[in-house]
Amino acid sequence: STKVQEDLEAEFQSLFSLLEELKEGMLMKIKQDRASPSRTYELQNQLAACTRALESSEELLETANQTLQAT
Repeated sequence: STKVQEDLEAEFQSLFSLLEELKEGMLMKIKQDRASPSRTYELQNQLAACTRALESSEELLETANQTLQAT
């Protein structure tokens, strides 16, 4: 039973180390994203461009629908 307990403790230590590495990686990514307002600005620009494209597509679909109904 001592061997099993040692193996279990070693496994938990391994898992703990892995979780600690993942935590550090996530914290670093959050800090990088927070330090980079240009990323947020870029995403806002992409969102605005997609919104404009969607509105344009809606207008094109509406025009096409009206054209189909007229003929």
